[in-house]
Amino acid sequence: MVAGVYGDLPTNGKARPQYICPHCVALTPGHSGTQRRRTLELLAVEQPRVTVVVAQRERLSPVKKTLDRLLESLNIPHRLIYVDGGSPRKLARWLREKADEHGFELVRVDRNLAPSEARNLGIGMAQTEYVALIDNDVWVEDGWLERLIACLDETGGAAVGPLTCEGEPLGERVHFAGGSVRIEQENGTRHVRDKMFHAQRKLVNVKDELAREEVTLLELHTMLVRRDVFEAVGGLDEELSTRYHLDWCLRVAAAGHTLWFEPSSVVHYLPGPPRDWGDAHFYMLRWSDEWERRSLEHFREKWDLADDEFFRARLGRLGWRRQMTVIDPIFRKYLPGKLGGAAVKAVKPPERVLNRIITSRHARARARTHV
Repeated sequence: MVAGVYGDLPTNGKARPQYICPHCVALTPGHSGTQRRRTLELLAVEQPRVTVVVAQRERLSPVKKTLDRLLESLNIPHRLIYVDGGSPRKLARWLREKADEHGFELVRVDRNLAPSEARNLGIGMAQTEYVALIDNDVWVEDGWLERLIACLDETGGAAVGPLTCEGEPLGERVHFAGGSVRIEQENGTRHVRDKMFHAQRKLVNVKDELAREEVTLLELHTMLVRRDVFEAVGGLDEELSTRYHLDWCLRVAAAGHTLWFEPSSVVHYLPGPPRDWGDAHFYMLRWSDEWERRSLEHFREKWDLADDEFFRARLGRLGWRRQMTVIDPIFRKYLPGKLGGAAVKAVKPPERVLNRIITSRHARARARTHV
């Protein structure tokens, strides 16, 4: 199976709520003229302006912690699409049950998807004025979506991002509060310069400085975009598993559109280590040497950038996320001190071999599918 959409068939003997196409109401068997008119009247009021697309960022399991909160927060008409890229059987079954219960659309692809692949799949299904992209490891505050929509309604901007806090306790530390990105010319060569505003600062120390403002960089943990902007500048570059947000924001700016930061909308990015093999497999693929090397080289070539210190440093420490999040915690927990350090050093070569195997197997699986 390449891709399937769950959400169109009755389950457990009863149909669940569905997004109804107004063009199809008149063709639906069993609808009387009065019923059709009432349905269309309701749709005229309730027709959603926004499609929410949830994608898996670097682990599969966080959705068990974040999905219920997301569903609770969606108090305006909307269409919700969850893109599931290769979740293990138990998690896939849980997602189907949630889709059955709450009536959202579950799109399943039987292999892990890079975040940009998953987002583009959801974007391509959207038909509403706005598309909200959100990662599966994001916990949302009430009103997050309404405030993002209000910002774009009032500013006419192309896209807007919320105040993104990081980790727990919730709301203690800033991850992203808008940012900037630009291409600079230096001695005949081009360099990218990007900055995350207030990153890693305590929220209590900066909250009085935060205000709605035009920015040039947004992150994709959560972002609301006008769908016609995707149609004009394109979706996410699927050759990039990192730096994709810089690439997309640069393209939007080059097309003459504006980006906004809206601090009254608040979400929380919840990073963490893989919890099981399904998480670990996806994490190792997502941050594989091959994917990161290919992304950095593609980004540099696409924007005609110099092979400067930034790219040399990143290419020189491929795999650092796997080292920091997976390998170090395991070995240093059970083998403290110098013994743990020696074990970490010894396991690096075989871990890189395993990483290449995982990446190669995924490449073959991707070649066999249409998505």
